[in-house]
Amino acid sequence: MKKKLFKIGMKLIAFLLSLNAFAQADPVFTALNPATDQVTITNIGDASVDIGAYQLCTTGFIYSAISSLTTEDTDLGAGDSITVTWAPIPDATGGTLILFTNRSFGSTDPNVLRDYMRWGTTANFRTSNGVASGRWSNDSESITCPAPYSTGGTRGGNPIAWGDADGGTISMNAARTTELNVNGTTR
Repeated sequence: MKKKLFKIGMKLIAFLLSLNAFAQADPVFTALNPATDQVTITNIGDASVDIGAYQLCTTGFIYSAISSLTTEDTDLGAGDSITVTWAPIPDATGGTLILFTNRSFGSTDPNVLRDYMRWGTTANFRTSNGVASGRWSNDSESITCPAPYSTGGTRGGNPIAWGDADGGTISMNAARTTELNVNGTTR
């Protein structure tokens, strides 16, 4: 009887350990305030990850390791977040922010390029990388709603996920559009 219980116990332990083999960390941007140069990174995965060596990248080929931006612990458990201040974050008129796991800055591998976001009408830095990695939806989309931006704790990936109700479409002057449709002029 003891031998049978022992075998069952060992099988249960092996099963539970195998479940952990499928656990993955998933650090992503969940908030950005260009006015205060602050970005929040949240591990939305179910395993912990140390993001100290991860690199922030922005317009103009500017990079910094997360560990150089904070004195806080950079080991994020499942659901944990860290907010860092980084002066190179572009202002609300337009910019790009990318999270890389290492210094392979040209990568489109989603295991290296962990997250990508773009806001404003002039942002186009490494957009093809963000799209090719599956971290951004479309090379013609950009967050156009007023900052600060937040995903509510989930993965971004497109303007709607960042709270942009019109999905990154640049708004047009409705009166002028109507006038153009009515009489065909552009005055």
